[in-house]
Amino acid sequence: TIRAVLLYSDLRDFTALSEETDAEQVVAALNASFDRIAGAVHAFGGEVLKFIGDGVLAIFPVGERSASVACEAALRAIGAARAGMAQLNQDRARQGMPELQFGMALHLGDMVWGNIGTADRLDFTAIGPAVNLVSRLEGLCRP
Repeated sequence: TIRAVLLYSDLRDFTALSEETDAEQVVAALNASFDRIAGAVHAFGGEVLKFIGDGVLAIFPVGERSASVACEAALRAIGAARAGMAQLNQDRARQGMPELQFGMALHLGDMVWGNIGTADRLDFTAIGPAVNLVSRLEGLCRP
């Protein structure tokens, strides 16, 4: 069990966009948004645990530092991710493509992480109430 600030980000209305757009553009949009969000997470000392569909789960472990330091790093990452997504959306608008709306949430809590699954199919992931809560909080976000 570790204590960490969990960050969850998810694109809004992405299913509809993927149904109206060819697969190559969908993958390009996902990769571009993941680049902005994951880049911001890494820039401020966080770790991306996984990409979940059009979502990103990342953590900022507390470890030896104080929780407030981890929280500040996560908040700075969100600011950088928002700036990166704003630039991406400006680029998309210039190309006549729709903006990518998204939500992001943070939660400080305890979680279990590691390889979970079967002998022939393991997945490195995080589990626990804190992971569930950050996902629910993100669902409450509105662009």
